[in-house]
Amino acid sequence: MEYSHEFNPIFLDYNDFQFLMPPILLSPPFTEHDKGRICNAIKRGVFSRSSFSSGVIQAHLPHISSKDIVNKYDFKEIFK
Repeated sequence: MEYSHEFNPIFLDYNDFQFLMPPILLSPPFTEHDKGRICNAIKRGVFSRSSFSSGVIQAHLPHISSKDIVNKYDFKEIFK
């Protein structure tokens, strides 16, 4: 990806992403506070430390257009 404009990917811990997948179930260690924290972080485009960190961070790339893609990689070789 190469952007000609300012770009801020939305970084999100994998467990936070899973927590927000419908239906949202409030169960330890996640609380109603976590739901608000994660949603607010996404809206502001900032990273928020997870209450239940997986150690895996996803980068969400909103507003992708074909002009932003400069190359693609074949992943078949990696998974042989």
